[in-house]
Amino acid sequence: MAYASLLSLTQTLEQILHDPDDQCQVLHQHEEQIGRSLLEKVRFFLSFLEDHSQKYIETIRCLEGRIRVAAYEAEDIIESQIDISDQISSDSRNHYERCVEFKRYNLAKKCENLQKVIQELDSISEQVVNMKDRNDVEILPHRNPFPAGSSKFGSSNKSDMVGFDDELLQIKERLTGSPSKLEILSIVGMGGIGKTTFARNVYDDPLIKYRFDTRAWTTISQEYNVQKMLTELLESTNNQSNIENLAEKTTQMSKG
Repeated sequence: MAYASLLSLTQTLEQILHDPDDQCQVLHQHEEQIGRSLLEKVRFFLSFLEDHSQKYIETIRCLEGRIRVAAYEAEDIIESQIDISDQISSDSRNHYERCVEFKRYNLAKKCENLQKVIQELDSISEQVVNMKDRNDVEILPHRNPFPAGSSKFGSSNKSDMVGFDDELLQIKERLTGSPSKLEILSIVGMGGIGKTTFARNVYDDPLIKYRFDTRAWTTISQEYNVQKMLTELLESTNNQSNIENLAEKTTQMSKG
């Protein structure tokens, strides 16, 4: 698991950076800065995995492989510079000798590789933060339709949304697996987190297109026009027969 690899790396870094013996000057200033920066990144991921619910952990499980690989890589780089031989008893050498041995292997040679690991962790942490923010979107059954204030989606092309694979699959299963009765699925959350884009991705999904012969799209604001809304619904079906039916109904109404 990513958590176990992060915990192991944390212990290794803390052992090096927080050694109580002042005479053990293992790291130069630049090396120490890299080590502390790496420790900060690792603690971020540990804190996130410890403090957040299973819902968030599931959201970032697609990144766990990258986190685990980065943690293993960092620990391998560090431990490769430390000669901890099982053939030499720790009692046969004093603390200062162990520090000199570490310094001789020179962690500085691996600073560049550690910087690459830090950059990778930075990239992952940015994605984690974005996912956490977007995870405020909740999928709720049998409630009000799409909330007021949604902006009109200008393009019919599918938009890539990182971190919404599980939610998209859940919605598709609900829509295609439900019995043939009316069901309203609400997508709620703070403004700007991508509710409309998410809904459009569901609407344009190939499985949804295959499952539903008729699909219609419109947006409703706090001040809406019923005629405009119905026109958008009709136009979005792109079905000439519906237009003909509407024309027929209009003719019938005009005749009283």
